[in-house]
Amino acid sequence: MQSVSRLMVPNANILRKAYWRGRETRREASGAASPANENQTRLGRLVPDLLVAAGCALGYYVSALVGTLLSVPPSGFAIIWPATAFLVSTFLIIAPSRWWLCVAAVIPTHFYIAATLQPGAPIPVVVTQIGGNLILALATVVAVQKAVGARVRFDSFSTLVTFILVAGLGVPAVVNSLILAVHLSTGWTHDFWLAWRQWMIAGIFPTITIPPVLVLAANGRLTGQPSASPSPRLELLLLIALLFAFSFEAFGAAANTTSWPALFLAPFPFLIWAAVRLGVGGTSVSLLVLASATIVQALWHHGPFALQSPARDVISLQAFLVTISIPLILLAALMDERRWTAALLRLSEARMNVVASATDTGLWQWDSGTKSLWASDHCREMFGLGAGDGQTPMSFLASVHPLDRQRFEAAIKLALSSTEQLPAQDFRIGNESEARWLQLQVHSELGSDNKMQVSGVFRDVTERVLAHLEAEELRRRLANLKEDERRRIAEELHDSTAQHLVAAKLNLSSLKTRVRAPETRGILALGLKSLHEALMEVRTFSYLLHPPQLGRIGLSGVLRQYVPGFASRTGVTASLRVNPLADLLSAEQQHAILRITQESLSNVHRHARASNVTVAVRCISDVVHLVVSDDGKGIQFNNGRELGERLRLGVGLPGMAARVQQLGGRMDVDRRVRGTTVHVAIPLAYGSGGQVR
Repeated sequence: MQSVSRLMVPNANILRKAYWRGRETRREASGAASPANENQTRLGRLVPDLLVAAGCALGYYVSALVGTLLSVPPSGFAIIWPATAFLVSTFLIIAPSRWWLCVAAVIPTHFYIAATLQPGAPIPVVVTQIGGNLILALATVVAVQKAVGARVRFDSFSTLVTFILVAGLGVPAVVNSLILAVHLSTGWTHDFWLAWRQWMIAGIFPTITIPPVLVLAANGRLTGQPSASPSPRLELLLLIALLFAFSFEAFGAAANTTSWPALFLAPFPFLIWAAVRLGVGGTSVSLLVLASATIVQALWHHGPFALQSPARDVISLQAFLVTISIPLILLAALMDERRWTAALLRLSEARMNVVASATDTGLWQWDSGTKSLWASDHCREMFGLGAGDGQTPMSFLASVHPLDRQRFEAAIKLALSSTEQLPAQDFRIGNESEARWLQLQVHSELGSDNKMQVSGVFRDVTERVLAHLEAEELRRRLANLKEDERRRIAEELHDSTAQHLVAAKLNLSSLKTRVRAPETRGILALGLKSLHEALMEVRTFSYLLHPPQLGRIGLSGVLRQYVPGFASRTGVTASLRVNPLADLLSAEQQHAILRITQESLSNVHRHARASNVTVAVRCISDVVHLVVSDDGKGIQFNNGRELGERLRLGVGLPGMAARVQQLGGRMDVDRRVRGTTVHVAIPLAYGSGGQVR
């Protein structure tokens, strides 16, 4: 009791401090409490405490009375002793701060039972009885809570195994040994081992059956069903009635009846029914019903447990109850675990379906070992599959757009046959007018049985794809507008500005023939030279902005004119290699390659300080490659920043990358210590007439 007091004192101090803090807070908020309010508060706390104490006293009286009445005379050998099991149940249900109420109610109750049912029993013996029951119950509860946690739920296999080992065997073995050692030293017990065996075997069955019943009933889970439906309760009542009737009849057979071994098996289907359907609580109730019918018949000297001496019959009965109880309770715990696991899986799947539906995501999984496909509800809705449809991942193929079906089928087949991590695939479902874009992501792995397991995610990316397509269309329109503006400016320079310069040159030439003064003729000669250079520059700018021969002589012809012209203007040695197939490219692709070549050579002239540059245009398979390499200083670093940073932030490299991306290609810039290489690869698609579109 001292150890129990030490456990209770900290909790009492915490509760006392919390009460006074709450009381001071209420006084500050609403003023000083009136005496009437304080009396109502005390009364509100007193009524529950009285109910707890009364319940403990009544339950202990009934359980102790049953244990006393079910004793074998003349030694008083109890068949079962449920009083300690009731105390264990009570301490598991009520809070530790209220254990003292149970102790205060049980002590006078036990003295009353001793006075009425055991008159003349010595007071020290009665004291050791009640002390032993309380110490055993408290030690059992503390040990169980240390082993499985503060809240003992009786709904898992591991919890039941631990409870049986600790509460049914371990703690009673130690505590009973200590108590009987005191009895032996005082002369109250003469055979230590006989008394110890009697106490142990009388307490195992009620300890492993009564606490699960009371604790689960207090938590509203007696039948192992999470719902509040009355059906499981009605099923339990029907089972109790049938089990008691069959048990009473089976274990009431005469000892010399030749059919009695078969009759003994009659109750077992009902016990298995309880274990499978009604969980640990229903199974424990069923075992108590079986024990009641069997004990009643044994007390009436009927059945297989009334064939020998009273002591042997009681031991046989107790061994029978314990040996059938433990497997059935553990089976019920396994079924409870399965039910709760299934409920959690259903709840998790429901939540997952809600999240997937809210995010337009479809989930699926394929197990090649069992040939089964699981798909979330939203995934089936995406592809129009019913609950019974979709036996394989290929079932999704029917809803895929015809233009994307081959690519989708190849991705699924690769995922089903390889553990290689595949990139995400975008594809369409539905018809052309109502197509939706989905993104497929798959993960494949080999299971423990070397069977492929594939997990897939379909994510609706229609808005992203449409936004990307709109951005691509906008870039294309901007590029076209830019080309139109270049063409218009080139035409203006060629048709207007250049003509004015030609007219001015002709006028100055005419004026030069009429002037005789040498100084004036020299000035006019300088002016004519400047006009000539300006005219050549205007024509060059006009040509660079929009080469008029591109549609007439093709890309290769324009490059053969432009690259040597670049070399003559800048002094950089330039070489060109161009495949004649480049002239079969579409006008858009030819313009893009020409502009990228111009931008690259312009960067070489302005930034690279190169002496040599090479331009190569190759058509390999279905890809055209443009490679521009120089031997300049490359993109250098200056104070931690790239000297060519303005190129990437300006209209040079970003403009080139935008053109390449618009045509579905890629651009790589190889920056070296000496020299830079720009590599552009654009996919081709040959159409009618031999041209690439």
